[in-house]
Amino acid sequence: MRFLRGFIAGFIAGGLKIGISIFEWQAFEKVYCALKSETPYVFFQLWKLFKPATYWESKIWLVDVFIGVLFGCLFAILHDSLPGKRVVKGIFFGFIIWAIGEFPGTVKNFMLIPGEMTMLWIITGLINSLIIGVVIALVYELLWPERVIYSTTA
Repeated sequence: MRFLRGFIAGFIAGGLKIGISIFEWQAFEKVYCALKSETPYVFFQLWKLFKPATYWESKIWLVDVFIGVLFGCLFAILHDSLPGKRVVKGIFFGFIIWAIGEFPGTVKNFMLIPGEMTMLWIITGLINSLIIGVVIALVYELLWPERVIYSTTA
């Protein structure tokens, strides 16, 4: 039952990740456009390569849902060992998935991609991971709330 809750929470979070990704690309482009006036022309050409194109957006969305399900199942495994309750568990989990997955993968691109773009990716990755962690934690808890056992002593 634990993995079913994690699967469902991850599936919902994966769907939300699609919406977050679309919003991030739009916000990311606006921030980038504000920065590009001081950056070289090559940076502008590089940005065009990373802008989502319609023919592969559906593949990105499928990967986002898969990642959400994977994170949901991982949350089900780590649930008891995370500190706090609900939102705090989600924040810790989001930070863990960012620190292990998103941050190292983005930092290794620092030598290949201009620093401004790398920093934007690090920041948006952190925000994205924290939101996904909180959503997974809330949905996971809502699907089957923890039972409080009261003991009565005489």
